Amino acid sequence: MCTPPESEQSAAETTPKATSLGRNSFEDDFPTMFQFYRERGTLSDFQMQKVHDIQRRWKAGLVFWLTHDNQEVEIPEWVAVNVIINNKDNIIRGSRICMSLNHTKGYGCNRRLQETCNYVHECALCGQEDHGVFQKKTNGSWVCSKLRKWNEEEERFQSTGYGDPWKQEEVLTALAWQERQPKQQPCRGPPDDGTVDDPQQCPGDDAAFACQGGCSQQPPPPTQPPPPPLPANWQAMWCESQHRYYFWHALTNLTQWEVPPLDESEQQVLHDGPAPAAVVPGQQYVCLKHWRPNPGIDSCLRLFHGDRVLITWSSGEETGWAYGHSVDDPSRSGYFPRELLVEAKGEPQRRTAEEIFAVAQPFEAPEVSGYLTIEPGDELRVLYTVEPPSPWTYVERLGQGAPSVGWVPEAVLCDLPLAKRLGRGKGP
Repeated sequence: MCTPPESEQSAAETTPKATSLGRNSFEDDFPTMFQFYRERGTLSDFQMQKVHDIQRRWKAGLVFWLTHDNQEVEIPEWVAVNVIINNKDNIIRGSRICMSLNHTKGYGCNRRLQETCNYVHECALCGQEDHGVFQKKTNGSWVCSKLRKWNEEEERFQSTGYGDPWKQEEVLTALAWQERQPKQQPCRGPPDDGTVDDPQQCPGDDAAFACQGGCSQQPPPPTQPPPPPLPANWQAMWCESQHRYYFWHALTNLTQWEVPPLDESEQQVLHDGPAPAAVVPGQQYVCLKHWRPNPGIDSCLRLFHGDRVLITWSSGEETGWAYGHSVDDPSRSGYFPRELLVEAKGEPQRRTAEEIFAVAQPFEAPEVSGYLTIEPGDELRVLYTVEPPSPWTYVERLGQGAPSVGWVPEAVLCDLPLAKRLGRGKGP
């Protein structure tokens, strides 16, 4: 969807395959795509006419996008649809979105900096005003979080065998507008008398949680936010219908909605740090390998080898789940396996353009583009200066035929051996 277009498109039509996708699975496994097609179905005939008017205005004004090889292509319909969705209450404003800010090259609007641009500056995808749809961070990731989510979902959508979503828009719009199939009776929360027969099951549930689609040795991740710290003998229980925790006291079998307070000694223990099996709040951890959650698990945070995270909660088990956020992008948060992480030995180091480094540990590029596979023995030149807290460095591999460039974890780099440094005219 939202990647810059290629100059050549296949003329062959893809047979729609999304008909095998269930309505509930569409919403659960591809929530960003589902939301777009559901909102697309809410547009009136008048609003769809405005979508086409905007496209005609762009074309008449010679406003085009450029492909990777600098070929002009018409701006696709999804852009105009999102612009109208984001500006339903002000169609005129939606027709004046700055397309320089939203250009495929991601340069932004130069006239905005000079305060000479009279157009509306907002992302054509998510509607936020601090970026364009294809602008990137210094670490190479998209600024627009909605774009990141869409690209990840579209990749899974096609790899699962559902085909190209853009050739099945009407099918997906109709699917998104179907009623959700009912599931088990929702939780009703703590009973009036404040007691429960089975504290491990949310009161009112008719069935315990069942693993869908097979389970690995690791239990399914939580789908709710992490619970607060609790006094001894208290446990937090999640109520699905209320989307909040209630709290069960094991000694009295009582339940309540209010968070039980910690006494002074327990607050001191929390301040001093968790048990050895847990983690240190505020400490940075480094991911040792690529990991992605199963489709439909929105509560988890996808991690790459080399990512740095701050952990704010842990189950207390080395093979259990932890919760935290990315060091360089706190908006990226979720659950991930604790066993993927090791404690970081320090803050990310600043790597300056033109510096040359050796490789201390191998790194295999993930299945997404933009990364570079490296191994000990490689020599790398830093192409762009990247400031901390970013854990990534953009490099070029030296001395192996055609140049190879991409992002690698800053943590796997090390200084060249002394002999090579002296050979390059550098001192120890």
